Amino acid sequence: SPIAVDINYYFWNQVKGVCTVLFHTGTDGAVAIGASVTPATTNTPVAGAVESVNADVWTAPSVGICLRVNANTEYGLMNLHIPGY
Repeated sequence: SPIAVDINYYFWNQVKGVCTVLFHTGTDGAVAIGASVTPATTNTPVAGAVESVNADVWTAPSVGICLRVNANTEYGLMNLHIPGY
């Protein structure tokens, strides 16, 4: 999970399907429609944000495809497909 969850609370984590996510501009710039996204790791991102997959440095797997273009640090739509689920 993107945050620690106390035993006294509920937590829900979506792994497939259309969902709203926080987009973060990475080394490849803004995310484009149809682009693969990965958990954000560059430029001090917010926990849980996603950015474009950097084809030159593939350090994390794709977790989805962008469905709606948004500006940096705004929420948008993606088709989520987290590997292993």
